[in-house]
Amino acid sequence: MTRWKAAVVCGVILIQGLYNNVNSQQFYKHTHPEHRDSIVCYYTMTPNDRYIPPPEAYNSRLKSGQEAGATFNFTIIDSPSPEATSAAIMAGEIWASIIHSPVPINVELIFADHDPGTLASTGTPWPPYILDNNGYLPKRIYIQALAEKFYNRNLNGDNPDMTMTFNKNVDWYFETDGTPPVSKFDFLSTMLHEMAHGLGFFGYFYVDDDGLGGGLSIPAAFDGFFENIIGQALSDTMIFPQPSAKLGTALTSPPIYYKSPLVARELPEETTAPKMFVPKPWRPGNSLYHLDLIYDFKNSGRDALMTYSAAPGGAIHDPGPITTYMLYEIGWVHTYIQHDTLKDRETLAEPFSVIAKIKGDKGIKAISQYVFYSFNGFQTVDSVAMFQTGTADEFKADIPVSSLGTTVNYYIKTQDSYDRVYTMPSDAPKFSYRFQVGTDNTPPEIDHLPIQFMLTSNDSVVVMAKIVDNLGLDVTQVEYKINGADQAPFDLEFDTLSDYKGYFVFAEGQLKANDIIRYRIKAVDGSTALHTTYHPATGYHEFMAEDLPPFEDTYMNDFESGIGDFLVDGFSHQKPAGFNSFAMHTDHPYPAPNIDNAELELVAQLKIPIRLNPGGTQMRFSEIAYIEAGEFGSKYGDFDFWDYVILEGS
Repeated sequence: MTRWKAAVVCGVILIQGLYNNVNSQQFYKHTHPEHRDSIVCYYTMTPNDRYIPPPEAYNSRLKSGQEAGATFNFTIIDSPSPEATSAAIMAGEIWASIIHSPVPINVELIFADHDPGTLASTGTPWPPYILDNNGYLPKRIYIQALAEKFYNRNLNGDNPDMTMTFNKNVDWYFETDGTPPVSKFDFLSTMLHEMAHGLGFFGYFYVDDDGLGGGLSIPAAFDGFFENIIGQALSDTMIFPQPSAKLGTALTSPPIYYKSPLVARELPEETTAPKMFVPKPWRPGNSLYHLDLIYDFKNSGRDALMTYSAAPGGAIHDPGPITTYMLYEIGWVHTYIQHDTLKDRETLAEPFSVIAKIKGDKGIKAISQYVFYSFNGFQTVDSVAMFQTGTADEFKADIPVSSLGTTVNYYIKTQDSYDRVYTMPSDAPKFSYRFQVGTDNTPPEIDHLPIQFMLTSNDSVVVMAKIVDNLGLDVTQVEYKINGADQAPFDLEFDTLSDYKGYFVFAEGQLKANDIIRYRIKAVDGSTALHTTYHPATGYHEFMAEDLPPFEDTYMNDFESGIGDFLVDGFSHQKPAGFNSFAMHTDHPYPAPNIDNAELELVAQLKIPIRLNPGGTQMRFSEIAYIEAGEFGSKYGDFDFWDYVILEGS
């Protein structure tokens, strides 16, 4: 997915392509924005007086003083009572005793008008995230808070990870003692319910007004567990095309089950998988993403929190074991495998040691850590047990490679405390790590966008490149000349997995206008042959030092006579067919780096500085840009605002 912005900045025209990707996680662009509304929860006016206290995990944590598994930050807008904050905090503490995340979860609560009969609704930021390295599940789509947990990173700053809207016209009970009068709705119960949606009791299936069912081609983690009565996965697009009447019928034909191995293992008294709420016709925002009404009565209502409606007078302060294990399935109890893969090697002198950090939110099963390996592409397979090294959570095993000319495929496997199997990489052995033992004949690879210009007023210029090698790198540096005179090379330092960075640094007055800097990037691998790669393969890249001309009070250019007043990178002077005049153009269509997590900047910088006249300065320009419209309801600053053009000045 590509996002572009074009800007004029102080006489600089900038087009930047942003490839939004966090490691292997990608952003999925939805094609049906009208079908990704919030989950909606209703109420009935028939009262009950049922009270289910908080879970034992919450009570035991309070007694022992043990650290919470997660942290919640709440922002409340237009609160009708200061007591709402206390109830929200308690809801966060209850969930924090159940789930685990190293990243604080930001929750926004809004009290506003809602449709009649609606108690509250919850939405999560768009777009969600695609992760293909869960280790337990195949490639799936994840809501904001869960993606942040997996990557141990805040991915959206201070923005909310879930937004809840509560009906301000409802008579709320904000105390947390579980004794609301029969005329009021227990706010803590509703908070727990809505937070469950924000934590991933949430998905993207829909049925439209024509009866066509749809969803996402890569299923949400929650959606991936839905099955019909004969065991067909509703997310299987080979069985249920999207969109299709067949899927629409399936989504409105009960029963639909959440086929959870954890529920089956931990709750043997449940003779069927969790049964979902499946009315006909489809109820947008309400169907499927609630438990069936049978749980209002089954087991004294211990799992009633996530049914689709609430009643006044009742208080349910425990998510219930079914909901808890359903959320554990999608990752709120997770096992992490961290491993630096083995590189190719030319000798057998050292052992081929696979070392990994393996840690589970609730522990891992002892003696379940193995390395599975093959010398023939997994036509046959062997395994070796991993042992603890003495460093916390670190395990090690040696693959017994006995001869040169060997190709080894391998993966790591463990079980968590619930006997769930995790592998790294995911989907092993379909996907596995690979290395070769023997003479290395592969030189390093370098990817670099050449520097186009610099200003003599600058004292440095950054050099960035992606450099990879199957064996490892011994040398990464820049060799360069100024006006043909050789200069001392400088190193490119390791920045991320394959990114290297360094700087041309110039003394004051060293460069003058029209000085020419020629440079090339050099990479040498760690092989016996010391394979060397240059970028460019022959010759040198070249850029010129440019002076800033004197200040002007006004500047105008119709580009008919050229673009010599601009320092350009990616722009050219053209009058394409169908145009009546010359202009400054990028390529049509504009280029893309075609690399995940990469950027491409196209710059046209006006050399002439303009003196601003306070109160009377204007900038006028004319441009043609083919841009993609943002998603329905998106606004500037939202991720799904897509392409846009902005004008900036400083």
